[in-house]
Amino acid sequence: MRVVNLLLVLAVCACSSDPALPSRIGPDFSFDGFPTNFASGDMLAEAHFKANHGKECRIDLIVARNVIPIWITVGLKAGKTADGEDRRSETTLIIPQQMDVRLYLPDGTALMPVADRRELIDSLDGDAKTFVSRRTFNPSVLETWSTARSAPNNGYVFFEIPPGLSIQGRRVRYEIGDAIRMYDLTEATVSLNVTIDNTLNPINVGVQ
Repeated sequence: MRVVNLLLVLAVCACSSDPALPSRIGPDFSFDGFPTNFASGDMLAEAHFKANHGKECRIDLIVARNVIPIWITVGLKAGKTADGEDRRSETTLIIPQQMDVRLYLPDGTALMPVADRRELIDSLDGDAKTFVSRRTFNPSVLETWSTARSAPNNGYVFFEIPPGLSIQGRRVRYEIGDAIRMYDLTEATVSLNVTIDNTLNPINVGVQ
């Protein structure tokens, strides 16, 4: 069953970025999600949702700005390649125009990142503006993997919350008409692209 679920989500990722909510009514929609530790070749990735992000950012962005902050970490394995070269590569990039990041909910709904991240940050005041700005995911040359908060290639991506969706802690309730879904954000999936030698490499990783 898990294999079937994974194939279904992969099919959704390859189709429209705004799929319709299933019409079946039910209190819960259970899905295991993708593995939470992505590894492909020399590349690693993780995605985290922190229900207490307001403490770190000095503002609850879900309540105040109607966005879901997902902490993304990407990087290269430490050490040398088989050819003896440093794994860090100037041709390994995260290009904003090609990143095409999405947050896929278990029912296939794709949440989009905010259209103007700078506008979101500028709408904040005082400490909140400073702390959110410092913790925003800033695409660049891919560095060696590190989970340190200040490391490059670590930071929040902000996803817009569509009408009908509400969040309490990690639990999500999504209602459109008579259709209702309730699930945990750990069942969601983040997808994005990393460019290596001018080739797009997709990342699909489950949210922790």
